[in-house]
Amino acid sequence: MRQWNNILLRWLGVVALSAVFYVGCGGGASGIHTLDMSQVGQDAGFDASMDLAGYDYNSEALGGKCTSKREIIILEDTSKPVSLSQGQSHMIAAKVVDFKGEDAGAQVLVFFEVTKVTDLDGNPVQGDGDAKLQSGAAYTDDTGVVRVVFAAGTQTGLVYTVQLTTKCAKPQTIQFAVVKAPVGSVKVAFKYDSGPPLNEIKVSLLPGDFTCEQLAPEKPLSMVLADKTVFSTHSSAQFDTLTAGTRYTLFAVAKGPMHMIAASGCRDGILTLPDQVTHVTLPLYMVVLNPTGKYDCTDHFDFTNVIKDCSGGITDPLECATSAGADVGKQVCCALYQLVTFFNDPGKKIIDLIEDIAKQYIGSLIVNAFDLFSNAVSDIITNWLLHDSPKWMQNFLKVGQDMMGVITNLEMYSTLELSKIQNNLTIQGKHYWTGIALYWKIGCNPKDPHYDTCGKHVFSMKDLKNTQFPLDLVGGQFVASVFDFNKMQIHQHNIDFSYGKLVLFVLDEIILPGVTGGKAHSLQDALALWLDCKGISNGILGKISKWFTGSSHDIEKVCNAAVSSLGGFVGSFLGALQIDTDMSLRGQCTLVDENDDLRVDKLTKGTYYGEIETGKGKSSAFTGKFEATKQK
Repeated sequence: MRQWNNILLRWLGVVALSAVFYVGCGGGASGIHTLDMSQVGQDAGFDASMDLAGYDYNSEALGGKCTSKREIIILEDTSKPVSLSQGQSHMIAAKVVDFKGEDAGAQVLVFFEVTKVTDLDGNPVQGDGDAKLQSGAAYTDDTGVVRVVFAAGTQTGLVYTVQLTTKCAKPQTIQFAVVKAPVGSVKVAFKYDSGPPLNEIKVSLLPGDFTCEQLAPEKPLSMVLADKTVFSTHSSAQFDTLTAGTRYTLFAVAKGPMHMIAASGCRDGILTLPDQVTHVTLPLYMVVLNPTGKYDCTDHFDFTNVIKDCSGGITDPLECATSAGADVGKQVCCALYQLVTFFNDPGKKIIDLIEDIAKQYIGSLIVNAFDLFSNAVSDIITNWLLHDSPKWMQNFLKVGQDMMGVITNLEMYSTLELSKIQNNLTIQGKHYWTGIALYWKIGCNPKDPHYDTCGKHVFSMKDLKNTQFPLDLVGGQFVASVFDFNKMQIHQHNIDFSYGKLVLFVLDEIILPGVTGGKAHSLQDALALWLDCKGISNGILGKISKWFTGSSHDIEKVCNAAVSSLGGFVGSFLGALQIDTDMSLRGQCTLVDENDDLRVDKLTKGTYYGEIETGKGKSSAFTGKFEATKQK
């Protein structure tokens, strides 16, 4: 008995609430009743609506075994069609009563559908008309009430039947008659004070139920009555045949650089007047892109000028080492520069050393003919190195050139992490490298269309964790600023970057063991295997014996002394590479939003500017480039 009393009380409450809506909407009149537009848009409840395109309504609304008994009560008079002028809108409000549930039909999914379109006399018409429902479905709130907006289109003389359906309840319907009324127009001009250039502005006309607080440029619009697109802020857009005495909302989304959303604007409460044009100026304000997230980044650094400039451009190895003195930064640069020039022209580097030492061993050398001697020896040694030396040595020279190209034009992979953007458009960032790409082209055909990627070897930090790779190689934090809508400036900051250690790792752990079959793990080891001085001296003797009276044994001693001397120089240079260094870095890039949600998807056209720093000096500036894609 108590249960039936509760049901009766709940039913009486719903009837009383329904009566309030009935009186407020003029329920006592006969025929088509007119909507009181002052009540439209109050407590819209748009958050409850759903975009359920493709949803199988019937399976949810009618299928399965019912565990509750429900009833849909439309909270206004449904005995007559609601009269709307073209372009007007109406909030459909209904309550779901669950007679077996503890709550009053809370969080119940209700479906809305236009099931019938006729003329004012009830005769079928061709087509479906141009009226729209805000959503095909919505959930009830905690009191069991659900709301969805119905917007009349521009076609008049039509009656629409809207059906409300939910599971375990009998469907209910409400009708809307769209009638002709006095009309007016709205003409829109744009105001845009500053920001990136705009090249496409789409302005949409919405029912007045939508306020500017509810709209955002990255969110789709569900109830667009009409839209116009212009291509300049100096143009205007006009909407005609709008119902006079009705309030509308204008919302514009503008695109700028790279065809991304760059600005937006909104005006609500716009009232149309009969047979008049209402002029509206719509301000457009620059949007803010959100770069928050993690990005996979590819970085290219060009250290060529750094190495040459910081070594002072000195080409003589002994002079470079001597002039560096206590400046460890210059020592590093000298070592790197000598390696680069060595691999680019190994024969000349060796001959330079042989010439210096030959002066000590060959007293009968004809000084005036020394250049000829140099050229002859250089030709023989170069030919021997490139064509007659062991295969591993020839490979070493080829790989060495590739290796030094990698070192001077470094390709690395990193993770870029950007925090939430602040009100002053600054961002906290972290940058740490995760891998490195090395290239050597042995076996690659320059005519192959894929030659650029041939010989590419990618190493992640995980691959390198059990090697001598300097795991403290890179990592740093920075502050960045967003400006000009889609530009990001990375401010100056320091990053741990043991550049010399990286060079040693590439040389000692990858290149040399690979080309010598594991016989050499340092350049000094390789030099011990490098030259067959006895064979060279025999080859030289037959060609240049006329220039001096020494024997092949003398030439062999010159060659061995040169190799030993070269090993000493290189050893001292490579020792300088152990010095810890930092990278002072700044940069800039373009932010790209690929799907108009105002969230950055890519960083493009990235540029770096910086310097390699040591405790006692700075190198000259280097440059770099980067591209990044947001992690999924």
